Amino acid sequence: MRKILGIVFVLTLVGCTDSGLIKSSQTAVAAKDIPKMFDLSLRNWTKLKRKYGTNYSYQRSTKTASGQHSNTKILVLDNRVEYRDFFEWQEGNTPSLTWSENFADLNQHNQGTPAKTLDQLYAQCQQEILSKSTTEYSIRFSLDQYQILKQCSYTKLSCSNTCSTQGIRINGLTIPAQ
Repeated sequence: MRKILGIVFVLTLVGCTDSGLIKSSQTAVAAKDIPKMFDLSLRNWTKLKRKYGTNYSYQRSTKTASGQHSNTKILVLDNRVEYRDFFEWQEGNTPSLTWSENFADLNQHNQGTPAKTLDQLYAQCQQEILSKSTTEYSIRFSLDQYQILKQCSYTKLSCSNTCSTQGIRINGLTIPAQ
């Protein structure tokens, strides 16, 4: 199935146009607007799934202060995570595949982000991140140009610059054309 998807014409959202979707800049949403924008984004994601189906892939990237990069690619088929690939590299070097997991082996490696569907990431964003107290945490919520979830994260306000941001950051959402 992976080879078939590689051959299938792929509609990357960056090049996609759909008059039913609102285009915007990729900037953070003001705190007071987050609930409304979350609902809009979830509706847009639901429209995309209805139009193109539940086969897609996305990537989540991380970077450490020491220049170590990693990228986890998740492949979802029929709304179920089927593959998780993990790449890592040092700043200035070429990324290389470190490991790959199929459905039977998902989440056996500790590296990389967990294997989740976008629906699960939306639920995580709403239940675990957006529910945090804004008096204790700085919440960051941003959407891509098609109003699909790009970032939902938090940082403790009482923390110095050394604190890391926790949460969700999605890159490279790709949906095969039907």
